[in-house]
Amino acid sequence: MVQTGNHWPEGLQKLLEYVKDKYQNPKVYISENGSISYASVNPCIYTDNGSPLEVLLEDPYRISFVTRHLYRINKAIQ
Repeated sequence: MVQTGNHWPEGLQKLLEYVKDKYQNPKVYISENGSISYASVNPCIYTDNGSPLEVLLEDPYRISFVTRHLYRINKAIQ
């Protein structure tokens, strides 16, 4: 798998800090910061296993992705 920089939260922090310093702390709206995942759909979400939503919410990759980016956004704001 080719590794890209789309998952590097430090880059987002550096960009936000640059914009803050260069343009006197303007309002910035981040409208998208999606992740790329090659995981296949879990077939059990389509079966009657009693808790399909819980299966959908078991997504440690995206939870980590969002957590790391929010942490870096918070650091840039400070």
